Amino acid sequence: MTVTVQDTIERQLVIPVGRQRVWEALTNPDRLSKWLCDQATVRLEPGAPIAFAWNGYGTTRGRVEVVEPPRHFAYSWAAAADTDQAIPFEEIPATLVEFTLEETPEGTRVTVIESGFAALPEDARDQALREHSEGWVAKTTSLLDYLLAESSQQ
Repeated sequence: MTVTVQDTIERQLVIPVGRQRVWEALTNPDRLSKWLCDQATVRLEPGAPIAFAWNGYGTTRGRVEVVEPPRHFAYSWAAAADTDQAIPFEEIPATLVEFTLEETPEGTRVTVIESGFAALPEDARDQALREHSEGWVAKTTSLLDYLLAESSQQ
């Protein structure tokens, strides 16, 4: 009997703002801290470290994988908050998060795909998949709300 394990989460939405504004919200550390996390560290260079900190949760670190402004941004990140920063990133269970931005007549279509869950340790996989699925629903809604609020202030 073959058991299929879900490997990917996908979320898509159209935000009624230009692609460059969405790009900046996804890649600028100050703007990321307005909708995704409490503090972000980002250098837009493949191979560069990236980190997201949440008060009360911890820090999730990762590595920038793809930077193709203003259409594709991807990073690998730890499947859970790091408890031991001394462990090299390459040795911790991680998934890949990809943002693809497409211009549409209504604004910008944002597609978020997080993949790699099937390769996570079995004891962590279901929890990570559940938490990240719920998290991307909440965070893409926060991204939309943030960009709409920013638009109304301009």
